[in-house]
Amino acid sequence: MLYTKWLNLKPALSGVNVIKSQRFGYSIRKITDNILETIVPVSGYIKTIYNTSFDVKANGYLFNFNTDESRLHPLSVLIDETILNYIHPETRVRIDKKDISIGQIQLHLDYIIPDITYNHKLIFLRPYNLKILNSGLKISKKLSSFFDDIASVLSNIKIQLKNRFLDSNEYIKYFGGGDGLTPSFDDFFTGLIFTDRVLHNNYIKADEYFFKTLFTKTTLPSFYQLKFASQGKLSLLFERFMNNFLYSKINTKEVLMCMNTGHSSGTNILYGINFYFTNCAK
Repeated sequence: MLYTKWLNLKPALSGVNVIKSQRFGYSIRKITDNILETIVPVSGYIKTIYNTSFDVKANGYLFNFNTDESRLHPLSVLIDETILNYIHPETRVRIDKKDISIGQIQLHLDYIIPDITYNHKLIFLRPYNLKILNSGLKISKKLSSFFDDIASVLSNIKIQLKNRFLDSNEYIKYFGGGDGLTPSFDDFFTGLIFTDRVLHNNYIKADEYFFKTLFTKTTLPSFYQLKFASQGKLSLLFERFMNNFLYSKINTKEVLMCMNTGHSSGTNILYGINFYFTNCAK
């Protein structure tokens, strides 16, 4: 849900954006609101612009401003797509508790999106849902070939999951490996630890030393994705998928929607989720 108020917004003329007296609405997740309570105000700049979103680096944090609600993670802001027409790299951004400024554009908080709560786990549905998930992964051509090169590593992870303890530090050299802005191994491990935390198993150890080292090994988006996953959080798309996986029958369409995240990231995350459920979920 996003409410937006428009006042005298004029498009670019001769390459110059002309903006007068405008205010836009934005929405955030409840967890985002809680995080902002402790860190705002923060100031920074637009680091990267994508087709439907952009990243803002501010005070060491990486915020994502997105036009798609399903893509919101714990440091995301939901905005109207029109704003994408009036930004450029290095545009200054200030984020406060209920107001955000992006260059000359002012945004005000309209709506807080409730977070998902996992209340019950219907174990008898898992065989059916795993079958649907496996079928999607088998027909996918997006799973990274990187995993073929680390077959022995995956075998070791499988053994440790079955034994109910895995220390992330043992695999630190593999983080940053593979393709994409969030590398293949990172996405796979994201699926593992996200599932582990949602189920409250805590079989996977990811301590402060691990994240300190991880920061030097991988990309900033991947670092935060893994940090969120270690807290049982991802984008709303994957959290809703997990909620449906645990409490109802999933369908192929839901699997494909997750697979369409990034070039191969969504598929690699699902591979991690499937790997965890197959090998150790109680």
